[in-house]
Amino acid sequence: MEFLAMISLLMIVLAGLYGVLTSKQFDTYEEQSSITAQQAAETIGFELEMALVQGEGYSRVFNLPSNIGGSSYNLTSTGGTIVVEYRDEQVISSTRYQDSISLQVDDSQSIFEVKHNQTGVFIVER
Repeated sequence: MEFLAMISLLMIVLAGLYGVLTSKQFDTYEEQSSITAQQAAETIGFELEMALVQGEGYSRVFNLPSNIGGSSYNLTSTGGTIVVEYRDEQVISSTRYQDSISLQVDDSQSIFEVKHNQTGVFIVER
């Protein structure tokens, strides 16, 4: 009888421990997704600002993460603000680039090229 009581108590402790570990793993996954989104926003900001500084004739190919948290995402730059939207989350960053650019990034498209010509700075898919 004591043996069964000890086994039952250990099973309850293990179930609680499993719940705590699962929660921590989920929190870590969400934090990593947020960091990846912030890095994508900083990359876009850097590439747009570099094109502005370098002037006409500038062209550079760059990569973005193919997904954030396992899903595709949108990048929008408007009026000095970059917004990365993935799942039901948003990450906001700032940039000196004032025009509007919008990108849809997924597993099939994560390579882009920033260009600066007579019409201004823009990004094209590669």
